Amino acid sequence: MEWSVLYLPIFTEGIFLSLRHLHALMGDGEIVGIGIEVGGEVKIEVTVKRDFTITTPMLLANNYLYVIVSKDTIKKAIKEAAYIMQYLIIERLKISFNKAAMFCSVLGNLEIYQIVDPFVTIRFALPLKLLGGIC
Repeated sequence: MEWSVLYLPIFTEGIFLSLRHLHALMGDGEIVGIGIEVGGEVKIEVTVKRDFTITTPMLLANNYLYVIVSKDTIKKAIKEAAYIMQYLIIERLKISFNKAAMFCSVLGNLEIYQIVDPFVTIRFALPLKLLGGIC
């Protein structure tokens, strides 16, 4: 069984969580909003982490940490995702901005998540094994 942890920032009291449909296959980039949908079961556990403040969704999956950002242009989404990852590294690993930037440049992967919506979504990925206990 595969597992993942999705961190979602909460900005509103009494927020609801909803799951939609499952995809068996969908390429990165989601060009026209089409994926191969399937039925299935999802086991979910919801926990509120009050000691972990984030401004955008983050995902732990496939041995990577992903920062997920949606903006009106790819360039804005890339800049914000890289910025968030750099500051997370600075905060958790206690290194300088320049070292965090080099860390991201050498070890990070920018991925286009989707371009079908009015806002484009970017994932910035770093291998978990390089980050220690970052999350």
